[in-house]
Amino acid sequence: MKESLLKSVAGKTLAFGLEWLPLIESLGIREARRRADRYRASHFVLASDKTAAVGLANIPRRKVSVMNRQVVFSAAQNVATLYQSGTWVVCLKLAPDCWWLVAVHEGVVVMRTDILAPDPESFDAVVMELRRAYPQMVYLQSGRDKDAPSLGLLVQHAGQISVLQERRRMWVGAPVWVSGTIVALVVGIIIFAGFSESESARDSQVLATTTQGYERRWRAAQEAALNQVVVHGVQGTHRLLEALYGVAVTPAGWRLEQVECLPARQLWHCAAQFLRRHPATDIQALESALPTSWALEPRDLDRVSAIWSVPYLGLTLAQTHIATAAESRKTWLGILQRSSIAFDRIIWGEAKPFAIAAPIDPQGNALPRPDGLTTYQSRSLQLSGPLRSYVLLLADLNAIRWSRARLSIKDKVVPGTRASQLHLLLEGEFHERVE
Repeated sequence: MKESLLKSVAGKTLAFGLEWLPLIESLGIREARRRADRYRASHFVLASDKTAAVGLANIPRRKVSVMNRQVVFSAAQNVATLYQSGTWVVCLKLAPDCWWLVAVHEGVVVMRTDILAPDPESFDAVVMELRRAYPQMVYLQSGRDKDAPSLGLLVQHAGQISVLQERRRMWVGAPVWVSGTIVALVVGIIIFAGFSESESARDSQVLATTTQGYERRWRAAQEAALNQVVVHGVQGTHRLLEALYGVAVTPAGWRLEQVECLPARQLWHCAAQFLRRHPATDIQALESALPTSWALEPRDLDRVSAIWSVPYLGLTLAQTHIATAAESRKTWLGILQRSSIAFDRIIWGEAKPFAIAAPIDPQGNALPRPDGLTTYQSRSLQLSGPLRSYVLLLADLNAIRWSRARLSIKDKVVPGTRASQLHLLLEGEFHERVE
């Protein structure tokens, strides 16, 4: 994690540059502390047990002693308190060569914001991505927009819900004489052990150092593997369904036959197939009836492909809460079973280990996997049923990655609980944590 920036404003200290991760509301403070431990954050901020995100701070030890004498507030959480509804992106100048950007949506800090850069232009790519995901967002920049909040206004909204909490309270802030006494006791024990069992101690130390080194490298390899997998989650799935609902079935004398969407890292790439049904219509009429951002590609005289992209803010597996296999059986599998009446096919695959490349030593040998390291697994998932039925599954889709979506038009189908003229096939994989 990058080091967080502390800045004193009107007698209060604000923290900038936190890393924000999503939370399941029911897990609250316990899950927030687990996330802080996993990312080795020094502090975290959680507005309440109902908040859907936790902010993680990395504050060096040299600054902790200063913090122990004062309260530090998350600047991003203060912005979330200030803007409780809608989507707001705030860009403020902290110093001549230091700018800060944060986005909040419905009172919750958006992941991968709360970031620092030398100038506002450095945020252009982030702002563009946010605007695609939240078309109605409001952008406010200090020195340009009169409604942009000042640092003083953020301080006024600093309260208990934005206070940074220590990840671990032991040792931090202990009196000097206590720390000195503990150190002296530890040193004394080591010296005594050195006189009695020096050789055994050296062997144990080498073994412990080696084991810790293996564990660090394995954890780094695991983190890298998890960061390679971008999951769609609730938001990415909702964006897909929203896009499919928005496709016209009979635009300007043409008839929709099929829509197929394939995922990229932060985009759904979609292609709709249209058939010309009226002899008086043409491709210009179809182009006028479809969104201007769509690209049309004729396949033959009567068939046209319409291609477009749907952006979404995807998270990696490392940034997502991954339920245990036991939790999946109680929640996600239960949801599928209860919803099966609204689908014609649901296939829940067997669990397979999540592949992680083992780190290697200087001689090219794979390092042994340390005991106690968390393991993960994935299951294939295939859903087939009416487009309208998929809303039943949006409650718990955090660790799922879709690989294909295909919407078909079935004119001759008799509508029913498991049948509709708008039929969607979704294929992907669901991830679980093994304990």
